[in-house]
Amino acid sequence: MIIWWNSRITDKRWAQASGKLPDGWRDNLVEESRIDVFKYMISSYASLGNLISKAFFNLQLDQTFEHRKQELIDHIHSEFGEGRYRIQWFKCTTIPQYLAVTEEFNQVGDTVIFPSRNDDHPFIDSSPNLIKSGLQYLEQDPDPDCMLNLSHWIEVLKEALTDGAEITPCGNFISFYKTASTSIYALKMTFWNRIMENNMHRTDHIESPEQIDYHRSKVYVPTKELARHYDGYKHVRIDPNICPALEIPKGFFNNDIVIKYGFDRRDNDCVNVNPSAEFLYAVHPEGTDYKFCLEDLPLCWKNRIKQIIINQEIDHKMLIEKRNQWMIAMKDAIPIPTVSPPIELIRNHLL
Repeated sequence: MIIWWNSRITDKRWAQASGKLPDGWRDNLVEESRIDVFKYMISSYASLGNLISKAFFNLQLDQTFEHRKQELIDHIHSEFGEGRYRIQWFKCTTIPQYLAVTEEFNQVGDTVIFPSRNDDHPFIDSSPNLIKSGLQYLEQDPDPDCMLNLSHWIEVLKEALTDGAEITPCGNFISFYKTASTSIYALKMTFWNRIMENNMHRTDHIESPEQIDYHRSKVYVPTKELARHYDGYKHVRIDPNICPALEIPKGFFNNDIVIKYGFDRRDNDCVNVNPSAEFLYAVHPEGTDYKFCLEDLPLCWKNRIKQIIINQEIDHKMLIEKRNQWMIAMKDAIPIPTVSPPIELIRNHLL
């Protein structure tokens, strides 16, 4: 899969400017530099290894971030290595620019592209297996316009469940037809090329009032969240005590993450993980950071962890039960009037 970031790195938040997010929407969570948030997203997808054939970057940095350009270059190089990335310091906004970069994509020879555009939707799954399976569905489906959902999971899942979606035989995806922009989906290069030929493109909400061009397509949606918006889902009324905004783990960029697992007392110098906690730190100053189990640690954390400290008095079976309850709560948090998503939706992802 090719991944393409065509992004403006800016402190201006579209959702906040549009009134969709109130002041203080991150609750107790720190708001990190947008450069660091983007670096975190880059690292999260780089952890997929050879599933990413090449990463393309068309980046426009706000003036406030110009002094960190070399740092960003060095980070991209360290994550993808020589020959697996290309950087240009402008954001594509015209059809000729889109067509020029599409020629570069076609030279790679990959059959799938993910034109991410978003700079703040990191990959948070614990394994590459689910996204790998989704890419296989995409490539094997004879529908030339089918797509794989990789971001805005809660919003897209809500649409799917209210629009007659069907669960795939493996149970890891649901499929339905949707009018969709390409910016949160992986799609076949043949489809992308046809979009370009028809002069269909997307521009950034902050910079342009132009509307997104839509195309009705078959969409595969994973039955587990693969990526999350850094600022969370308050704008679609998701309880932050179930699905909060994200933070970059302490020690992430220095390969110095320390995790405390199963402790009731919070340690502000560590990443706190406790499925049995009543509250997340996002909404309570004594809460835990995450309610998942160690099996759920994001893939991009794993080679950056210095130490995992486990409470020797915990009941591991009870923590698994609490973790599964949290997964069910995630499912039920999707605001669908009169519809309760079936347990089959997440059965494969319960421990």
